Amino acid sequence: MLDQIAPVDVIIDRVRIFREECERAGRPYNPMMVGVTRGLQIVHNEEERKRAILTRREVLKNIGDLARGPGAERYHHIKDDADAFELDDAPLLGTPEEIIARLKRLEAGGVENVLFAAPGASVAGLRTFAEEIMPAFDREPMALAQV
Repeated sequence: MLDQIAPVDVIIDRVRIFREECERAGRPYNPMMVGVTRGLQIVHNEEERKRAILTRREVLKNIGDLARGPGAERYHHIKDDADAFELDDAPLLGTPEEIIARLKRLEAGGVENVLFAAPGASVAGLRTFAEEIMPAFDREPMALAQV
């Protein structure tokens, strides 16, 4: 299980390392052995985006002290000054089209099993995800992970 705050490049590198270690150990690699958590906040306009970014900042303030690894220090003491907060590429925060692009980038890096942490999740948000985002990844019926 990989975390929800590491940047995409770090996640892709961790997946690569795990895949290489499986191969080195003679263990078959299955992408479903790796889960990646991402924050999910679907927006439809700039006002929603601003609110989502503030929510993301609060989430990071709450979990940031747990962050480890390259670049983690930036999350340890998120300043109270909202203007000092920079949104990175870790969350799936954006329009459905932006979220599809971010998920495609993860997919290209070997990520196939994504778990979502969705602050403020709603039925409408789940419907948007199902109707506008999932079809971009509709290759075959969902399978249970065999670990």
